[in-house]
Amino acid sequence: MGGLFRPEDLAGYATRKLLLLCDIEGAERELLDLDAAPTLKDMDVIVESHENLRPGVTKLLTDRLRNTHHITLVQDDGQRQLHNPPQWFKNLAQLDQLLAVWEWRGGPTPWLVMRSLSRP
Repeated sequence: MGGLFRPEDLAGYATRKLLLLCDIEGAERELLDLDAAPTLKDMDVIVESHENLRPGVTKLLTDRLRNTHHITLVQDDGQRQLHNPPQWFKNLAQLDQLLAVWEWRGGPTPWLVMRSLSRP
């Protein structure tokens, strides 16, 4: 994207139908701010909410966007299952398989799926 992406940068996408996929390691509080980025109200957003880094951020984002978005909370229990892993993965030792899918999270990182209420 060219470096730091700020709330005011969202204005450049105001006329587009947009899905904002956001995994920004704790900076979701700063980016997803309707006061700083009013065009956010018209965008669909999927964001990983880094509760492990910023406790309370999930509630903050939900409260902040509840009047402009339909919000679904998707909890992440940390379990990773590969239903059809490639053969090379099956040939790895169990510890290597575990390490390949372990995200090293120190706590929960739920996802918020937010559909703009201004879109049909």
